[in-house]
Amino acid sequence: MRANHDGLPLPAPAAEALTDAAQWSGVVVAFAEHGIVLDTTQEGLVGAVGRVVAATAHALTDGSWTRLKACANDECQWAFYDHSRSRTGRWCSMGLCGNRAKQNRWREKQE
Repeated sequence: MRANHDGLPLPAPAAEALTDAAQWSGVVVAFAEHGIVLDTTQEGLVGAVGRVVAATAHALTDGSWTRLKACANDECQWAFYDHSRSRTGRWCSMGLCGNRAKQNRWREKQE
């Protein structure tokens, strides 16, 4: 999610971790009338990991992954979905983290 702020591709370590998680959680490919479906054959925590990996793969495929970001505030780092048209959102909340960043920049200029 942090790489999405800079428009970078999926980092190699993240891709490797997702691949490992997919194998560990038993993610399988199924072909259906409406296309490819990724799912897991497992239950419990392992199955939950598989469903997260499948959702991530779907988001990477449909282009929505680049909208999932981590807040630019190093003290926050909450995940958020960037709904902005330009895909340039940086803060989980403009009213909190964004406002604090703007206030800090203003204070630095005053010194």
